[in-house]
Amino acid sequence: MIYFFYGDTTTKNTEKAQNLVASLLKKKPDASYFKLDQEKFNEGTLEELLESSALFESKYIVYGNRLFENKEYADYLGENIKRLKESSHIFILVEEKLTAPVLKKIKGATEKTVEAKKESIKKGYDPGIFALTDALGARNKQNIIETLHGAYQNNTSPEEVFNILVWHIKTMLISTYVSSEKEASFLGVKPFSFRKARSHAKNFTEGELKNLLNSFTVLFHESRLGKRDLDLGIEYLLLGV
Repeated sequence: MIYFFYGDTTTKNTEKAQNLVASLLKKKPDASYFKLDQEKFNEGTLEELLESSALFESKYIVYGNRLFENKEYADYLGENIKRLKESSHIFILVEEKLTAPVLKKIKGATEKTVEAKKESIKKGYDPGIFALTDALGARNKQNIIETLHGAYQNNTSPEEVFNILVWHIKTMLISTYVSSEKEASFLGVKPFSFRKARSHAKNFTEGELKNLLNSFTVLFHESRLGKRDLDLGIEYLLLGV
């Protein structure tokens, strides 16, 4: 499903998109939320999201910011716009300037299109959050912490960091239960995600992954109750990897 915000990525237009995100997260509190910035976006990132069915019935809400400004990404997204439309996950696209053919193609695939007048834009998206999964999978503690701090410095929320880490831990854990891509597909894990997770899972025991997932689950509930700060809790757990 696609929601499309167009007419220059203005403050007002961006706010409307972010309000939609907030509304969707309120309705779907178990949803995982990701932001994709065109500066560091790559096909593998989107492919991993598209190929991954919602694990444990959790939906993904994906916020794409000005991805079509990069011609390579625009071509890829254009070729796969139907997959975004038919996905059970929600894609919120915010764009500034598009050619008429591309604009027509996106509008034809969207659930809703919102256009806004030109205003100044306010940037605040983390381009490298997906690097956290690679750092975690490699158990490179220094890289994990550097990437984590970089994500926070780029205004990535602790909730986003939490979601992507838990998502990858779950995928790694699933990869330890099955031996083939075909088996993984029955559990909602497609080939791209399975291969990556299986490679990373070799650096953990099954027990370590279960304990890590349980620790993140406890952290989530304690942060909701105000007993712990989510950002500090995440860093504490990652320091123990």
